[in-house]
Amino acid sequence: MMYDSWNSQGLQTVGLRFSNITIPINATIVNAYIQFTADGSSSGNIDITIRGEDIAYSSTFSNTSNNISNRNTTASNVVWTPSSSWIDNASGLGQRTPDLSTIVSEVISSNGWQIGNPITFIISGNGNSSDFREAYSFDGNSSKSAQLFIEYNPNLNIDLALTSINSPSNTVYPNSSSLVEVEVLNYGTLLANNYNISYSVNGIFTDSQTVNIPLALGQSGVNSFNQTLDLSSLGNYVLTAEVTIANDQDTVNNILSKSISVVNEVDSLLFNQGSSWRYLDSGLNPGSSWKDSLFNDSIWPVGIGHFGFGEGDEQTVLNSGLATYYFRKKVNIPNINEINDLYFHLVHDDAAVIYINGQEAARTEMAPLGAIGHFTNARQTSNSTNENNFYTYKISSNFFVNGINTIAISIHNRCNSYDDISFDCFITSNYLYDYDGPYVYYDGSDIIIEEVTPNGLISNTYDSINGLQLTCQLPHMGTSFSFNLKPQINIEPSIYPLNPSKFLSISGNIGYHHIHHLNPSIPFYRLPETMRAVKSLQNPKTTSLRIKDIISCLKLRVWNEELNKMSSLNE
Repeated sequence: MMYDSWNSQGLQTVGLRFSNITIPINATIVNAYIQFTADGSSSGNIDITIRGEDIAYSSTFSNTSNNISNRNTTASNVVWTPSSSWIDNASGLGQRTPDLSTIVSEVISSNGWQIGNPITFIISGNGNSSDFREAYSFDGNSSKSAQLFIEYNPNLNIDLALTSINSPSNTVYPNSSSLVEVEVLNYGTLLANNYNISYSVNGIFTDSQTVNIPLALGQSGVNSFNQTLDLSSLGNYVLTAEVTIANDQDTVNNILSKSISVVNEVDSLLFNQGSSWRYLDSGLNPGSSWKDSLFNDSIWPVGIGHFGFGEGDEQTVLNSGLATYYFRKKVNIPNINEINDLYFHLVHDDAAVIYINGQEAARTEMAPLGAIGHFTNARQTSNSTNENNFYTYKISSNFFVNGINTIAISIHNRCNSYDDISFDCFITSNYLYDYDGPYVYYDGSDIIIEEVTPNGLISNTYDSINGLQLTCQLPHMGTSFSFNLKPQINIEPSIYPLNPSKFLSISGNIGYHHIHHLNPSIPFYRLPETMRAVKSLQNPKTTSLRIKDIISCLKLRVWNEELNKMSSLNE
């Protein structure tokens, strides 16, 4: 949207047809929007105009010219200016259209509208090869294709709906008396009173009670059952709740079901990704003791990884708009003496701090230095291309004890208003590093050689280079090479061009470019200062832009990759 670079098609008109829209003709549309999922990363400034097809029953699309653009559209339209950039698989507020209720209202008021008819939206706009948005289509990925959400009031006299089962959550720890809480909403124009709510578990009736709290049009009520639910045994359950009232004119919305998994609260130490955690995303400050083993987290909800919001891949969706999100897990270690170092693998968008039994064990590179608090933001954002990658942190077993241990992790957003956050974690007892090195440095008369191997860092100290051979691994090429450490390294000094000061000024100190190669972070205006300050850079060989110096450069030899030898410029 809206520019299609494939085969130079340019600006295009897009049609989206949603079938089986179960809205009665006399309904009042409260809110409506289309949720897209980004297919790849895209950016740029564009405006998108959305209209509806002005017909009671929209026909399917066909492979004929102007099949979409020639359709009659509604008088109502909505202009959408999407967020400045989309990242791959993002499906949050930035990929959501504005309110389309005026368009939907115009369509369902058309002559002949019936419950279950389809609605088609016609989308057009501006853009070019640099300014566009790309979203999944139904043919590309049906599970990530655009979704239409409509909130409406059916304008019936009597219509009670069960809108949610608030408690228990989908994942819980064993509890012999779990609270069952449901929410009921009155869509009817008449005052609703004296209605009945009930629930069953795995098809077995459990409790029923009458509610005498009146609900006016659009008003909702949260009701807790007197009979709690026994979820003390591990396993999977299906809880079904229902609301009934005399003369209800729409019974389709009276029943809801929810799948519940009861899992162990105390996990094994080497737990897998996607495991359960207690979490806090309410925005309330839990205080500094939240990371301690004795902290009471029993009222925190339970969820499973991947946690987050804004990307559409979450198993547990968190509330947005916060600086800090909190996670706690208990693990059992029968014998701490059998454990060496541990490797924590984390998805942390943006920053994370890891605590073991109340002690800080690690903080990620995005976390700021100093004290970490409830309002602490990450010092920078995660790279959008790898923000859902697992990063590995080595943590000493000294943080752990025999028996029950508490792992507490805080995730910090770079900015409270950012449109996504992510967290998941698992632990392993070993980890294979990538080869790196060897690196050689001196400590007095000692020669220290360090390298990273799949098993970690190896460091050796030598007092002499005699017979000392180093090996450099090239695993990506399936080979390696070895060499002897030289007793002395003679570094040819850089050749410094003597250029007029005016030329240096307009060329960004190009004559000092050899200094820039030593450290690219040195700005051009500080290159002369750096050369003067570093002793080893003094008294270099010099050249100039005089004719004879230019001609002498033609005799220099450079490395020729094709001939695999040093060659002159003429060669």
